[in-house]
Amino acid sequence: MPPLQKFTPNYAAFDKKVLRFYGYFKESVTESADEHYRVRNVVIYYHLEDDTMHIYEPNFFESEGIELNESESIPNDPYLETRIMSEKVKASVAKSTFDARRQHCELDRQVLRFFAIWDDTRELFGDLRKFSILYYLSDDTMEVREHHTGNDGRDPCSILIRRHRFPKNRDNIPVTFPIVCLEISPNEVKEYYNPKDLRIGESIVIYGRSFLLFDCDSFTKAWYYQNFGLTDFKPICIEHKNPIERERKHSHYNEPGTLDCDAHSVSGIQFKAKSIFGKQEEHSTKALRYGAKLASVNPNDSLRKFILSYRLVDDTIHIWEIPIRNSGFPGGTFLKQTKIAKPGSTAEKPDYYGPSDFAIGSIVDVFGTRFLITDADEYVVKFMEAHRDQFPESLIGNLSSKVVSDIITKSNVDSRSCKKGDTADLQRDLSDIERMVDNLTVQLRKLALSDETRMDALFLKYNKDRLCFVDIETLKDICKKLQLPGDEDVLNRFLDKYGTNGRMTLDEFRAFFLEKPMPECSAVICANSAPCI
Repeated sequence: MPPLQKFTPNYAAFDKKVLRFYGYFKESVTESADEHYRVRNVVIYYHLEDDTMHIYEPNFFESEGIELNESESIPNDPYLETRIMSEKVKASVAKSTFDARRQHCELDRQVLRFFAIWDDTRELFGDLRKFSILYYLSDDTMEVREHHTGNDGRDPCSILIRRHRFPKNRDNIPVTFPIVCLEISPNEVKEYYNPKDLRIGESIVIYGRSFLLFDCDSFTKAWYYQNFGLTDFKPICIEHKNPIERERKHSHYNEPGTLDCDAHSVSGIQFKAKSIFGKQEEHSTKALRYGAKLASVNPNDSLRKFILSYRLVDDTIHIWEIPIRNSGFPGGTFLKQTKIAKPGSTAEKPDYYGPSDFAIGSIVDVFGTRFLITDADEYVVKFMEAHRDQFPESLIGNLSSKVVSDIITKSNVDSRSCKKGDTADLQRDLSDIERMVDNLTVQLRKLALSDETRMDALFLKYNKDRLCFVDIETLKDICKKLQLPGDEDVLNRFLDKYGTNGRMTLDEFRAFFLEKPMPECSAVICANSAPCI
């Protein structure tokens, strides 16, 4: 039996023996636009004494006669390459000699002042507004101040744009910039205004406003001569036109959209408003009013009523809708004062509606909306009769017949009308009166007065003068208390049927409720005698 070999444990045999390898791994970089991963170089050790791995040592394999492959190249790290390139660029750029503190100390209180004008005459009520544009050399900031005059109607504050650096082209920004939700910062502005951009005769755009530089002060002229060698500082003559004359030139008093506005206002021709009624002062407050309705097949427009007012002083028409409750149409002004051209009119030969076109039953086309003339004011007929030489007789007769018929109808209605709280006095047929008398009889007999004592009490309640009869006034009072119709013609027929000579005596009153024949009683004797009760 061979002898046992000496046993040596691993921790003793491989003590202080470690394997080492060189390696790398890629580490991911999230939420970064510059890099996606980083290369990490590592050395791995493997401890043989306890089989723990920390490193692989190539020399160990070579000592054991094991040949290993050639080492692989390590890829470049993008982040390290970018950082190295940026450091090279920074190292190559020379340091700027600009010193903001030196500029502030040397150029403090030195301000270039230009006189500018903003032409706003193209807008309604626009004007030529004068400004001063100040350029502060100490920090390259600018400021715009307005020149105010007495009673110009503008705010007393003279500063239009506060002092800061003005961007030269504020709209020249990348299309990817979210201008909807973010303000433009100095990082997006590429260029600002500087003294080289300011010259007499040049126009600069500041936040959408175009300012024309027409002059500057003496310090500005001297500064430009010393720094740029400029000698031409001739101011530009700015002709400040009279606002009244400019307004006449554009003829803003015409209504927008009318043919006069299209034909004359743009060309600048000053023309005189025509009127067929002689002196305008005589008719300055006069207007002809007509009733009209819509000539439409829509049933909702059948209830709408309008008042068409024609002004004699300027031939303009105002249309006002009469409000109707719960109709869905609020009423009020339908068309403001304006001239209405007839269909087929042109700017060269405008033809407008006039009083001669407003006959009863005629159609007026108001910018596509057709109106039917249904009525006319009484003053219209009087005016036309006073100016018969300017209106045809057929038109005067047409309007006169309508106005006269309306007056007759109104007088008939007024004769049958009553005041508020009074009974109505309407003309009815005899059959209608008999039917209403029968209804009144049924309603009164529903009181069911079968006891003569109760009948006498009711008779005395409404017979305060202690007379032996009930007349029409007392009967009206009874109907009013009992909430029954108290029309006078119905009550007269009721008294003729159940009374005598327009009255009801006590006996007739009792006979009515007891439904008995009328007693033989003389109303004259009863009226002249002492009270019956």
